[in-house]
Amino acid sequence: MPSSSFTLVMWTSICWVLACVLMVNSQMTFSDGWGKRSVMLKEVHHRSAGPEATFTENGESQIEADKAIVNAALDVCHTAYSQSLVQLHQQIMTMYESYQKCQDRAVLSRSNLRN
Repeated sequence: MPSSSFTLVMWTSICWVLACVLMVNSQMTFSDGWGKRSVMLKEVHHRSAGPEATFTENGESQIEADKAIVNAALDVCHTAYSQSLVQLHQQIMTMYESYQKCQDRAVLSRSNLRN
C-alpha cells in the first residue's frame, strides 16, 4: 500500500508542477503582444490605412506628408544635438589639454625641487 500512495503523491506533484509551468509560460505580457492588441492601437492602424486617407496634389497621402514634416523636425533636433555634442567634445578636449599642462608643470616643478 505505501508504494501506491507514494506513486499517487508523485504523480499529483508532477501534474501540479507541470500545470504551474504551463500557466507561467502562457501568461501574456505587454512586451509579447498584449500592447499590440490594445483597442486604441487597432483603431489608429485601421484609421491610417483605411480608404479615408486624403491625398495631396502630388498624389502622396496626407499621412506621408505628415511623416515628412515630422522627419524634418526630427532632423532639426538631431542636428542641434550633434552640434551640442561637438561643442561639448571641444570643451572636454580643452579641459584635458589644460589638465595635461598642469600635470607637466607639476612634474617639472617637482624635478626642479629635487635638483
